[in-house]
Amino acid sequence: MDAETFIRFFESIKGSTQPHIINTKEGQEHSLGVRNKFLFTVTKAHRLLTEEINSALQNYVIGEKTDLVPYDIVDTIIATDYKKKPSLGYTIYVLNPKMPSWIEEVDPTSVEETTQKVHLGGKDILVKKSPDQITGETQRVVFENYAYNMPPDEETRPPPHIICPFSLWAGQERYAWIDLTAGPVDYGPQTSGDGIVSEYALPRLSHYMRGNDPQPSKDFVADIVTLVRRTCEQLISPSLAHFPIPDAPEIYIHLFVINDHSGPVTSHFDWQTIEKELMGLTLLGQKVEFGHSVGSFLDCELCVAAYSHSLKSHTSNIRLDGLRTQVHQYLDSKSLHDWLEHFDANFWGITPTEENIRVIPVFLYDLAAPNIILLDRFHQAVSFPDMVIAVQTQVNKALVDFACKDKVVSFNMKDSTRAVMSALLQTVYGVAPTQQRWSPLHNATLDDFLWAVGNTPFGLFSYSKKLSFAQRDAAARNLIYTHMSRTLTEVSTLLHRFAKFGKELDEVLSPAQYTQFVQRWNVFKFKLEKATTLLSFHNYNHSLYHLRSLAHDVRVIGDLIYEAGNNMRSFIHCFKGRRPLFRATTWVGVMLMVLAGMFLWYRSGARRDDTIHAKKRYQRW
Repeated sequence: MDAETFIRFFESIKGSTQPHIINTKEGQEHSLGVRNKFLFTVTKAHRLLTEEINSALQNYVIGEKTDLVPYDIVDTIIATDYKKKPSLGYTIYVLNPKMPSWIEEVDPTSVEETTQKVHLGGKDILVKKSPDQITGETQRVVFENYAYNMPPDEETRPPPHIICPFSLWAGQERYAWIDLTAGPVDYGPQTSGDGIVSEYALPRLSHYMRGNDPQPSKDFVADIVTLVRRTCEQLISPSLAHFPIPDAPEIYIHLFVINDHSGPVTSHFDWQTIEKELMGLTLLGQKVEFGHSVGSFLDCELCVAAYSHSLKSHTSNIRLDGLRTQVHQYLDSKSLHDWLEHFDANFWGITPTEENIRVIPVFLYDLAAPNIILLDRFHQAVSFPDMVIAVQTQVNKALVDFACKDKVVSFNMKDSTRAVMSALLQTVYGVAPTQQRWSPLHNATLDDFLWAVGNTPFGLFSYSKKLSFAQRDAAARNLIYTHMSRTLTEVSTLLHRFAKFGKELDEVLSPAQYTQFVQRWNVFKFKLEKATTLLSFHNYNHSLYHLRSLAHDVRVIGDLIYEAGNNMRSFIHCFKGRRPLFRATTWVGVMLMVLAGMFLWYRSGARRDDTIHAKKRYQRW
């Protein structure tokens, strides 16, 4: 397929999108007054890049005899290629490497094409054996499938039951790659829910070949374009968790660990990793500081009251070696939030010394309970506009209603680091979960778990504690959207100030004021266009600088308009011309005459009936 074929399909899709908000306040719209436009270019990868990826996969799979490939085997090659040609946009690599295979000797009389399992690397792997075309004494063994995983380090090594393989990856830089040969891997909700990723979610080239035709059908191109479009919606232009995002010069995040025990317990919570990742999200004029303190149920009676009043129970059916009924406890996050927010800030020792400091408390209930206790039955951490609440217990394996490759997904209740990090991204920066987006067509939040694997702190299909370009760009972009939307709203209100009086702005301003207004308006447009251009080039600091400076221009424009409004006076105008033929009083008079005529007609009819009845009585007499 040539690049022109893909370009024609990209031009046919809607290239302009509007950012949307998932969680809105009452009366707030879900759409922002800002529009994004995607410009696509298609380039064929260099032959050396293709050969290098094929060689790396072949050497690792055959050398290790495994169908799970560490993601960095391919990601290192693609990252190097991306840095060779730095781009101001985003780069999506669509890979279609050859399936790894090897040649083995065999009796030529017993060679026939079969698909079977072989024991390699300590497990059974599905391969396809077929006669080699070169000689009849060998056969080619081809892997039926392979997938990628994240090799964890020794300190954060998770239990094997939570590893979910994947076939796509979002890098630290502004690139992502999708391997169409890998997989298929299916993951998503197990018993109910939307957004499941099936084995047909990624277009595999073998599904589109027609007979002996070497070229796939155009459906393959259409599905590739659709896949890229879904990637743009989830990674490049995602929805916002909430809006607006407060622009505080200093953000103070304080972690309160509340224990229900006095002795030491095992905990894998990593506050330092959260600090390191969030520190990289600061923009021009911002500062983020962190604090940490530990409390106990023995010292904090209010913590016990909040916990005990929020503890609920629920009965549900779980699917584990059959269908079983289980009663488990959980914490109501809204009730817990109501209790914690009513405590005086001095009680926690986090009263800000200055008014422009935004304080975000993180309450982590570190419990010694050997059972599963979650927030709202499903979450380790929940985000609120003013705080984050999290919980962790002494349970290694907590099952959830999600599956990956027909296996129930579980997570480690001893470590809520990823959950707290993702909740802080939502609270502080308005970054929505990777799998969620607002759909104006459905007027609801939709789930799509395509990119909920790999390099993301959101969701249960990954155990990454690092942020990709998608979260970093979204955090900066959301703050810029706030300034842009607020500025456009203020200016629109000023420009339409005299519309209710039937006056245009140029009719109200004096000649001197109009000249000053035009000059200031040109400066306003220049700064706004400059900020938009810098935003497209991912120069967030300079874009934010121009948007913040627009506040001065808006203030000057407002002063001019208010000054012109002071010269307006209300007065009563007496009409002295020719009177109109019909006035309101004329219509009232006509209606009264009609009513009087109807009354007289009714009275005359009644008298006529009385006369007729009197004559009839006289005749009978």
